[in-house]
Amino acid sequence: MPRNEWHAWSDFIGLFVATGYLRGELAQSLLLVGDPGEGKSAILHRFFEVPSIIVAMDATAEGLKQQVFRRAIKERKRHLLLPEMYKLMQRRGPTADNTIGILTLAMSGEMLDSYIGALQMDEFPKDFQLGVLGAMPSKIFEDWRATINNTGLLSRMHPVQFRLSAELRERIRQAIAKRDKVMLAPVRFPWPSEQVDIKYPHHLSSSVIRMADEVVREATGQHNRLIDLLVCLVKSAALLEGDDVCKEKHVDMVSQFVPMLRGDKPKSKK
Repeated sequence: MPRNEWHAWSDFIGLFVATGYLRGELAQSLLLVGDPGEGKSAILHRFFEVPSIIVAMDATAEGLKQQVFRRAIKERKRHLLLPEMYKLMQRRGPTADNTIGILTLAMSGEMLDSYIGALQMDEFPKDFQLGVLGAMPSKIFEDWRATINNTGLLSRMHPVQFRLSAELRERIRQAIAKRDKVMLAPVRFPWPSEQVDIKYPHHLSSSVIRMADEVVREATGQHNRLIDLLVCLVKSAALLEGDDVCKEKHVDMVSQFVPMLRGDKPKSKK
């Protein structure tokens, strides 16, 4: 798991990607929020070649229904990657609202029971559900937070502050100047060829709840969703480690990412 700050973020995103390979679980959604030029899109680009991912640089509601979803069903994709998700939010009015609404339905697995226009596909598979991995500048996120909350989108995806240390930002700046693209190399995680059953023993529940309390202590509906997310991430850690049963070590692997889930500022080296 985490080797340095850049790889730590890659591993963190990788856990979310791996939830798409868990049989019986929803593919979990993640939103990276940060300043322009921080590297959000660059790090997501490392996952473009993952078999379970479909990439869209922009989309509308009809584009999602008629193209993205059809391809996702045909090719058994589990995540939609939106490295410039802000473009969806910048279409004001009904166009943006419809797109957000469709994404919310897809993330919740409710497309099968939704009737949303004449061009809607006649039938979705019963298990159709699509997680979203997106990135958005902080200002646009804040401007649209109320709109997103009103549609329920934020209840379906976990927003995190994507912030890098001054040292890593300088390293990235030097890499750009040198045309060094090593940090942008595609991830090479051991993705399975199909969905996998991962057993989750009940005795791990207390450890997962303690971890959730480290992220946010307020016991709300969102807290319950956080617990569900953490269980999925623990199962993802087991999957990526080649285990078919979750263990305490997998909880420990996920707990390394509590600062990211909590939105802590990166610590600079002294």
